[in-house]
Amino acid sequence: MRHAKATECDVALARVDGRIHFRIADNGVQVDGVKHGNGLSGMRERVRAIGGQLDIVAGRGLALEMTLPAGAC
Repeated sequence: MRHAKATECDVALARVDGRIHFRIADNGVQVDGVKHGNGLSGMRERVRAIGGQLDIVAGRGLALEMTLPAGAC
């Protein structure tokens, strides 16, 4: 939120078919591409290590969507 000057942030958490779905989205200003620095790369590595997936979705703002096996949490 800080870098994109967002004014709103939505957080959603659900368990569906044995998987945990977690989404954080903001209404921030889009910049020229998302930079995959140490923060995002490290998050992606840790999520993969427990059998999950992390996606970054650009739309009204930016969203991080994470899916994890329910037993990993």
